[in-house]
Amino acid sequence: DFLCRSFTDRAGQMSSLFGLVFTAIFCLGASDESVLILGAGISGLQAAASLSNRNISLTVLESRSEIGGRAMTKQFYDRAINVGPMVVNPGAEWIHGASINNPMWTLATSRECNVSSSFFDYDNLVFYDSDKNGFDTDQDVNWEDMDELYDVIDDIVKTPKAYAGMSLLEAYGDKWIANTSMKKAIDWYVVDYEHAANSSQIAANHISLPTYTLFSESDYLVTDSRGIQQLPKCIAKQAELVEGQNLHLNAKVKKIDYSGDSVTVTTADGKTYSADYVIVTFSVGVLQRQGLEFVPPLPQRKQQAFQTMRMGLYTTVFLKFRKNFWNNKLESVANSTTNVLSVLIGT
Repeated sequence: DFLCRSFTDRAGQMSSLFGLVFTAIFCLGASDESVLILGAGISGLQAAASLSNRNISLTVLESRSEIGGRAMTKQFYDRAINVGPMVVNPGAEWIHGASINNPMWTLATSRECNVSSSFFDYDNLVFYDSDKNGFDTDQDVNWEDMDELYDVIDDIVKTPKAYAGMSLLEAYGDKWIANTSMKKAIDWYVVDYEHAANSSQIAANHISLPTYTLFSESDYLVTDSRGIQQLPKCIAKQAELVEGQNLHLNAKVKKIDYSGDSVTVTTADGKTYSADYVIVTFSVGVLQRQGLEFVPPLPQRKQQAFQTMRMGLYTTVFLKFRKNFWNNKLESVANSTTNVLSVLIGT
């Protein structure tokens, strides 16, 4: 019982911090049992770390060629000026809700992991209007508009039941109308940037983010020279995972057969892995796609739940400018023409 409660709590918190994942958790009643963990993202790795000292035989399968899931790090070179390697994080790059109650923050700042990050000051923002070929001079007016939107959303959060069945845009009513290009950019910054969906796509009674309500409103941007993948590597080390032994990469799961007393998993290359239990940490996107077979099929209510969830699709683009056109201490720019937020790192 303790094992079940402890693992469920920790895995659930990790999942909420690094994206929407489905974790099927089977509570283990005794030691000397075997567990298959499908997926070596943060949730799967943390599951392995939580179970590693319980005298349980663990095997982790990952479809990609590296661990970490969205917490990935890439190196590139600027051969034109012979600079590099430079490190970027094309997926996850934030630790949201930094506090001692946040297991991800505790892990990242531990002596073992020691992942460097910087507090991100959202107030250090300049509104940029390229129609005017430069920074918008009405900075005070823009800040007033942004504060107005935050106040409207705060009022909605306080009485969520009153807005059940309404989109956030509908809940705005006449209290907030994005009738200028800059107001549209502000709406994008406040809503879309946090939720990966615009105000017409978000349920008004679910606008509150659990990460901030449970932990804190502090965000830290990972600036570690080793990249954010240092975090999953640290968890894998704690779990004593060794590639080729209890960690298998490039192992794409095609079938999960839990019809008998044990579970058998078949990968795309025809290999099979068996264990007493299985923990599935696939993302909703993977569960929605065809090609993954459960035997017997999952209950209809779970299949329906998968299909009704949607994930925002965004692409991170890294740009290098010949010279900076911003204040060296500036952290973000809201652009009214393209409705995008640019996060500026370094000088």
